[in-house]
Amino acid sequence: FRQCTGGDIEKAIELNPDSAGAWYVRGALAEALGNRDVARRYYMTALGLDPQNAVYRSKAFGQEAQ
Repeated sequence: FRQCTGGDIEKAIELNPDSAGAWYVRGALAEALGNRDVARRYYMTALGLDPQNAVYRSKAFGQEAQ
């Protein structure tokens, strides 16, 4: 995670915009930088692509995964 850069994840999303995992990582990077509103938007995108994923749901809604 620490070796992943914003540019790397941007490229991954550019190549595959339907990758829920890439959107999740983008959200995690934004959250790590203190950008919680932006992170939530990215988590919501990941959740929209994979609505059954409990981790994405918990991040998008600020709850513990169930």
